[in-house]
Amino acid sequence: MVASCAAKADALPREALLRCLLSRVTERTAALLAAWMAVGFAHGVMNTDNLSLLGITVDLNVFGFLSTFDPSWQPNYIDETARYAFGEQPDIARWNLQRIADALTGTSFVSDREPDADIWAARHQGEWMDPQEAAGIVKGFDETFEVCRVARMELRLGFPATGQACATGGSQPACLERRWREWLAAARADYPRASRGLAEITADDDASAAAKLASHAGAAERDLETLSALIGDLRALYGERDFRAAIRAAVPLATPRSHILREAARIAELEKPGKTAAAFLSEIQRLLGSPFDAAAFHLDDHEDDPREIFLIPCLPFPACSMSITVEVRLLSGKTAAVQVGLEEAVATLKHRAQTELGVGKGRLLDSSGSILDACVLVKHAGLKTGDSLTLHVSRVHIHCTAKAFAAILSDGSVVTWGAPRFGGDSSGVQDQMRNVQQIQATLRAFAAVLGDGSVLTWGDAEFGGDSRAVQDQLKNVQQIQSAHRSFAAILADGSVVTWGAALYGGDSSAVQHQLRSVQQIQASSRAFAAILGDGSVVTWGHSADGSDSSAVQHQLRNVQQIQANRRAFAAILGDGSVVTWGDAISGGNIASPGSGVDQLKNVQQIQALPGAFAAVLADGSAVAWGGLHGAYDSGNVQDQLKNVKQIQASPCAFAAILGDGSVVTWGLAEDGGDSSAVQDQLKNVQQIQATRRAFAALLGDGSVVTWGFVGAGGCSRAVQHQLETVQQIQANASAFAAILGDGSVATWGAAGAGGDSRAVQDQLKNVQHVQATEDAFAAVLGDGSVVAWGDAGAGGASGAVHEQLRSV
Repeated sequence: MVASCAAKADALPREALLRCLLSRVTERTAALLAAWMAVGFAHGVMNTDNLSLLGITVDLNVFGFLSTFDPSWQPNYIDETARYAFGEQPDIARWNLQRIADALTGTSFVSDREPDADIWAARHQGEWMDPQEAAGIVKGFDETFEVCRVARMELRLGFPATGQACATGGSQPACLERRWREWLAAARADYPRASRGLAEITADDDASAAAKLASHAGAAERDLETLSALIGDLRALYGERDFRAAIRAAVPLATPRSHILREAARIAELEKPGKTAAAFLSEIQRLLGSPFDAAAFHLDDHEDDPREIFLIPCLPFPACSMSITVEVRLLSGKTAAVQVGLEEAVATLKHRAQTELGVGKGRLLDSSGSILDACVLVKHAGLKTGDSLTLHVSRVHIHCTAKAFAAILSDGSVVTWGAPRFGGDSSGVQDQMRNVQQIQATLRAFAAVLGDGSVLTWGDAEFGGDSRAVQDQLKNVQQIQSAHRSFAAILADGSVVTWGAALYGGDSSAVQHQLRSVQQIQASSRAFAAILGDGSVVTWGHSADGSDSSAVQHQLRNVQQIQANRRAFAAILGDGSVVTWGDAISGGNIASPGSGVDQLKNVQQIQALPGAFAAVLADGSAVAWGGLHGAYDSGNVQDQLKNVKQIQASPCAFAAILGDGSVVTWGLAEDGGDSSAVQDQLKNVQQIQATRRAFAALLGDGSVVTWGFVGAGGCSRAVQHQLETVQQIQANASAFAAILGDGSVATWGAAGAGGDSRAVQDQLKNVQHVQATEDAFAAVLGDGSVVAWGDAGAGGASGAVHEQLRSV
C-alpha cells in the first residue's frame, strides 16, 4: 500500500504525499496488530525501530505466543514494567505512529531547535504535514484496528469476516467474539487449546460441552455458565450448519509454544548444529508448513514427544472418548474414583482428582511411587482402569533473591514474581519447570534442581541466571550452593560444576581436578570452600574473600563444618579447634591480637555476621572475633557469656540466648549491640530474629521485645498490643513480621519494606509461614495460596501471579 503513495509521488504536493504515507502506514500497522492479537502473538520489543512501514513483522528477538490468555503476559524478561505486554501492543503501536507523525509534521525538528523555532518553522512552511491533520490520521488507528481485530476473531469463531462492531450486546458474531475474549481472560484458559477446542464440540448439551471445553483448556469449573451460554448462542447463529469445519479452517491444529520457538532460534544460530538439533529444527519447519493438516501430525499413531514440540488439542473430546477409571488416594487415606480419557493429559486427571478430594495442587504418583509427568497423555503413562494412584500434597516453599520470590508449589511447579532482572520473571524456562525439588538463589538469579537431577536457571545472567555454558554437565545434581554472583552444584559422583561471574566463584577450572568426593560447600560473598570426603578443603573464587586458603591448608584436616561471612571462612575441625582464612578484618585471621584464639577449644557451633564470627564452646561459653580493631570482639561481655544456647547476628551486632532465657548483646550499640534499655524484659527468650540494624526476641509467653535502630524495627510500640500470642517471627532488611496464634500477622519497622501490612491485612488469615526478600514479605496461607506485601519492586506485589499462587 505504501507503494501506491510512491506511484503518485510526482503528481502529489509534498504535504499530500506525506498524508498518504502516514495514512497507509497507520492502516497497515493497525491490520498487523489485529493479526498479532488474534493469533496470540507478542512481539516483546516494540521500539519504534522494530516496526516496519510496510506493516510486516520484523526484528524478532524475545517474541512468543500466548498459552494462558493473559493480556498482561509479556515474553521479554527484561521488560520490568511490562510496557510491551500482549495487551499493551495496540497502545504501543499507536504511540509509535505518533512518533512518525512528529517526524512528518516537523515537530521533532522544531523541538530540537527551541530558540529558533518560529524562524525555522516559517522557513520550512509548506514542507510538512499539518500537526492536527496528522493527529487525526493517527487517531484513526483505533477504528481500523478494531475492525480488523473483530474480522479476524470472527473467522476464528467460524463466521464470515465482517468487522462490524457489537451494537446490540447480544449474540451477533461481533458480540460473541467479545464475550469469548472476556471468558478466555476471566478463566485464564489456554488460548490455543480453547480456540481449536471449539471445533471439537459435539451434540452434547451446552453445559456438558462447556465443561469439556473448559477442562480441555485448563480452565475447569471457571465461569462455566458464561461459556455454556456462549456455546448456545454460537450454535443458534449457525442453526443446522456445522460451524466446526469453518473453525478448523481458521484456527491451526497446532500452535508452537514459546520455549520451542526460542530453542529453534537458538539452534538456527548455531554454525554447526548436531544431528539431533538439526532434525528438531527440520521437524518444526515441516509442521509449520502444514499447520492445518491433521495428516502431518500423524494423529493415529502419535507418539508423545518429551519436548512437547506442538500442541495437538483435539484429543479429550468424544471423538477420542475411550476412558479409564482410577483410584486416587491421599496420604490421609481419603480416596476418590476419577474417570479420565486415554487421550487426555495426566494434568487433567490430576486436576479432577484435586477437585474430587477437595485439596490443592500436588504431585500424582503411580503405584510404584514414581511421579507421573503431567504433560504426558494418559495412554502413554501406562495407566489402566483399576490402578491406584497417590496424590501427594505438600506445602508451598518460597525462596528469594534480593528483590524477587520463587515459590515451589505442591505439584512441583514454580511461580515467580518481583523484579524481573532479579529472577522475578521465569517465563524463559516456565514451560520446563516441572517436578522441581529445590531452589537456590544468588543476589539476582535462581537455580532449580528438577526431579531428574537437571538444573534450570533464570534471572540476571551475570549473577548465574544463564547456565547454558555448563548445561550438559548439570546432570544428577544433588545440591547447589550460591555466592552473591555464582552457583556451585555438587553432582552424585562428588564432582562440582560452577557457573556465574567467573572471578567470583563461577569458574572453578583451576581446582577442578581437586574437586572429587565433595561432601558439602560453603560460600562467602565471592568465594567457595568445599569439604572433601577425606576432611580436607578446596577453595576458589575471589582472593580477597577467602578463595586463597594456602596459608592454612596444612591445618585443614578432618574438617567437620565450615561457616562463612562476606569475606572470610571459619572451619571447625574434628578436635573442636577452629581454622580461619580470608579477610583479616572480617575474622579471617583468628591469630590476631585480642581475638580470643586461646579460648577456642571444643567449639560446637559458629555464627557469622558480615564482618565477624562468634563461636559457642562445649562448656557453654562463647567467643567472638572480627571487625576493625576488634570491633565485634566479645571481651566486654565475656564474663556474661555462660551456658550459651544460641547466637543471632545482625550485620553489626550479636545477641546470645543463655540457658536461663536471658540475653547478652554486643557490637555496635545503635544497631542492637546495646540491649540495656530492655534488659529487664528479656526473660525466658525462645528465639531471636534480626533486621540489618535491630533485633526482636520472642518470649515464652508469646510476647515480643525489640531493640536497636527504630527505623529498622527496633521499636514495636505501635503493634505491641497485638504481640501477645506470637508463634514465629520473620525479618527482612528493615522490618519484622510476626505470625500470631490465630494465624494473622503483625508487622512493624520500615513501612515501605513491609513494616506496614494494612493493605493486605484482611487476606492474612491462617498464615503458616513467612519468607522475605530485602524489602518485602510473602506469607503462605493454610490453603497454599500466597500473599505478598512491601516494596513492589522487591516482590511485594504478587497480583500478576495471584491466580497461579492459589493451590485450590
